[in-house]
Amino acid sequence: MNQANALPRMKLFEHITNKNPGGIPFEEAKQLFLWLYCTLGILPEPIRHDKIGKKELTETFSSLAAQGKLLGLPRIVAQANVAPFNDPSDQAYWERLVNELLHNEITLDSSFESRCSQFV
Repeated sequence: MNQANALPRMKLFEHITNKNPGGIPFEEAKQLFLWLYCTLGILPEPIRHDKIGKKELTETFSSLAAQGKLLGLPRIVAQANVAPFNDPSDQAYWERLVNELLHNEITLDSSFESRCSQFV
C-alpha cells in the first residue's frame, strides 16, 4: 500500500481515536461505520472531502477493533482452521455489514444521526 492511499484511512483512524480516547461502544461503532458508508457528510469538514470508500472504512474499523478501541465486542468463537465469521478485527466482518445493509437485512438507526457527533 502506498502512502497516499493510506492517508485517508490513517486520518480517519486518528480522528476517531482522538475524539474517543476511551473507545466507542461496539453497537455505536457499527452504526457509525454504516452511516459513514452511506454519507461522509457526518464527518467534520477537514476530513469530509478525503477519499474514504468502503476499503478505507473496513480497514479503519477492523483496526479500531484490533487495537481495542471498540468496547463490548462480541465473544468470538473460532473453529480449528476456520477464520472466525464474527471477528470485528477482520475486514470481512465490516464488508459483510455493508452487504447486509444493501440487501435490507439490517437498517440504519435513524436516531444515530443526532448523536454521531459524539464519535466523529
